[in-house]
Amino acid sequence: MGQAADFFVSYTSADRAWAEWIAWQLEAEGYQVVVQAWDFTPGHDWVHEMQQATAIAKRVVVVLSPAYLGSAHGEAEWRGFYADDPSGERGLLLVVRIEQVKPPGLLKTRVYVDLVDQDAADARRMLLAAARGARGKPAEEPEFPGRAAKPVGSGAEAPRFPGELPPIWNVPFHPNPFFTGRDLLLAELHASHSAPEVTGRRVALTGLGGVGKSQLTVEYAYRRRADFDLVWWVRAEQPTSLLGDYAALASQPQLAADLGLAPDTPQETAMAAVRAWLEHQQRWLLVLDNAVEPAVLVDLLPRSGSGQVVITSRTGIGWEQLATPLPVEVLHAADAAEFLLTRTKQSGPHAQAAATTLAETLGGLPLALEQAGAFITASGTITLAGYAELFATQARELLRRGQPVGYQHTVATTWLLALETLQQTAPAAVGLLTLAAFLAPDDLPQPLLAAHAEQLPEPLAAASQLTLADAVAALRRYSLIRVIGDGLFVHRLLQTVVQAELDADAERAWVSAAVRLVTAGFPYPSNEVATWPESERLLPHALAVAEHGERVNIEPEVWLRLQTEAASYLWSRGQYRQAITLDEQILTARRRVLGDDHPHTLTTMNNLAASRRALGDLQGAHDLFEQALAGYRRVLGDDHPDTLTSMNNLAVSRRALGDLQGARDLHEQTLAARRRVLGDDHPDTLQSRNNLAQVRQELGEL
Repeated sequence: MGQAADFFVSYTSADRAWAEWIAWQLEAEGYQVVVQAWDFTPGHDWVHEMQQATAIAKRVVVVLSPAYLGSAHGEAEWRGFYADDPSGERGLLLVVRIEQVKPPGLLKTRVYVDLVDQDAADARRMLLAAARGARGKPAEEPEFPGRAAKPVGSGAEAPRFPGELPPIWNVPFHPNPFFTGRDLLLAELHASHSAPEVTGRRVALTGLGGVGKSQLTVEYAYRRRADFDLVWWVRAEQPTSLLGDYAALASQPQLAADLGLAPDTPQETAMAAVRAWLEHQQRWLLVLDNAVEPAVLVDLLPRSGSGQVVITSRTGIGWEQLATPLPVEVLHAADAAEFLLTRTKQSGPHAQAAATTLAETLGGLPLALEQAGAFITASGTITLAGYAELFATQARELLRRGQPVGYQHTVATTWLLALETLQQTAPAAVGLLTLAAFLAPDDLPQPLLAAHAEQLPEPLAAASQLTLADAVAALRRYSLIRVIGDGLFVHRLLQTVVQAELDADAERAWVSAAVRLVTAGFPYPSNEVATWPESERLLPHALAVAEHGERVNIEPEVWLRLQTEAASYLWSRGQYRQAITLDEQILTARRRVLGDDHPHTLTTMNNLAASRRALGDLQGAHDLFEQALAGYRRVLGDDHPDTLTSMNNLAVSRRALGDLQGARDLHEQTLAARRRVLGDDHPDTLQSRNNLAQVRQELGEL
């Protein structure tokens, strides 16, 4: 490293991707660059290498970020260049800002190259113009600002521009422009990325709902996106979405070529293939958001590889053997007050005092702080002090279920202030939110509401598409709902608050509307490949409304039919364990509501037997098939088509258990009955003839 260089790049390890990208661009332009990642020799003294680098370089590039300002050696690396050029006329000290940060001290007066929110092409142009000391005027006419940034290609060997998203990315949220604090947690997440053992690279962020676990993870994913080539977000609260989102990674073009899976591959098989693929890859981040408990994740976590797993969960115990627990607490008082001031764009001593008081009143809970900030901003007239006074007079007990009282009281009161205002100005918005309270919290399709408005009560029944759009806009103004694509997202605690405000009759009416809405929109038949995407999207809503329907004991025939379609979809996707769980719930409910001998009860018993057989429980399946057949004969008679289908299923089960003679006898009876009842050419008759032929072949009757 004795040769003279044009630039020395000064950076902290957290910004290595930026340093390498900057160094690459400068060298591609013909400059000689010294950068620690490329030029410091392993085994040599680091301080000596740094001294040599600053001695041979004519100029220094400072990669400016919050992490750089917090480093112990950053200032020492550029101080000498500043001393040689205190006025900046020679351009020896080139400051490049890569994150939102105010240059402090001696750097405050230096004009910096601002790469924040620039695309790769513009960032390269600005960097090289500064290196040449040239004007920043581009070679071509700037694009119209309303047009999206043009895609930028890069050479296969060049470092990826750190401002770009990784090639594989499905984070469903935008970065929060008001994100405040959490520096220590972000640093701990970053440190875990390079942990030597696999479990050390798994982090479980735990804490109350609304404390900001998911928001922290979103911020980390965006800030550290240069560290990863793959960032994949999995909704982990429901087993169905957990498996579905995880398996969906297999369909990404970059993985599909490696895995070679067929489009109809069962999701459990796809999940296993994805996990095995990750175990041999580097530079990936897997997020499992809102996991219920550690046990459900054991089979999904990659057992090797150098990627990182971040889990968010309200469950605070039991993670030690699976991941490193990292509790997420409420914001510190100073950070909470700073957030309120930034969110509401208010300033001055009175605003500062009010923000401090309100932050304390809200307990530093990020969700409550955001709701307060959104309410103040949407009102346009209420100050922080005015809101604090209003809040003090509106406090009330809201929730009837066993949750931490102080926490809920804060959040519920904050939400109800907004809801009371909306009730006067946009009643359809309150109706929409009330409906959403009884559906799954994530991704309620807006087209579902527009297509089946006749299933909804007032004031939504007569709502036009424009009225629904206005209702969504009103809810968004108060941050009561998020919109991603055409899906609506509601926080779970807000759902609980809304539910608790309703009397028994109103609750039953809204549950009925939610059940009928999802039933009307759920595709039929749900087990066909063409309906899979829509079925998968509506599945969490089907499970949610069925749970509410059973809880308030309303319209069981409707939600049980919906649950049956959901179980059929799960079975068709190869999610037999989930299908069994759902079929068992349906069977219990149908026995209670309809009785043991109702045809729908017997159909559920048959479906449960088929799922058990698919998972290898041949004897359990056989016993259920026998019970179902006895019930069909008793209720429908020997010649009913459903009875004959049940006979065929039992015969197939006997064959699977090795009872070939018993299978042959039952297949012969089924074939004879189907010929008599359905005719020789009916598909069911032909199925029986084929099944009997297979058993005869296995018996040696060629």
